[in-house]
Amino acid sequence: MEGETNTFEDVAFAEEPRLITEPGRAARVAVLAEPVLASLGYRLVRVRISGFAGCTVQIMAERPDGTMSIEDCEAVSRALSPVFDVADPIEGSYRLEISSPGIDRPLVRRIDDMAEARLVLTDALVAESLRKSKQRPNQGD
Repeated sequence: MEGETNTFEDVAFAEEPRLITEPGRAARVAVLAEPVLASLGYRLVRVRISGFAGCTVQIMAERPDGTMSIEDCEAVSRALSPVFDVADPIEGSYRLEISSPGIDRPLVRRIDDMAEARLVLTDALVAESLRKSKQRPNQGD
């Protein structure tokens, strides 16, 4: 990427809005990461923060052609680490993990070829729906 300039298409690719965005701490990380990624010719797919075995900040990113090599992950990590060190978006220590979205990538942007989309009904989805409905106050009482 060294010495390359971003074309109009690259900038448009990086600036395509995401339909799904993160809440809370992950949103703070995303706000910091997106412009850095865009300046390098990548775009943010998702930020996920997990507390499993310590705190991990996972950033999924991709190139315009949908790829993300190990070298790309290293370049993004080198660019984001000092930004996060200064801004300190996560309280306490954490591991920064940069990855590609992978084959089971989350759907976060509009896909032109998509004519229809549906949720796949799973036990977890049913349980979450029931949990949310129990949290709402009764409207007719």
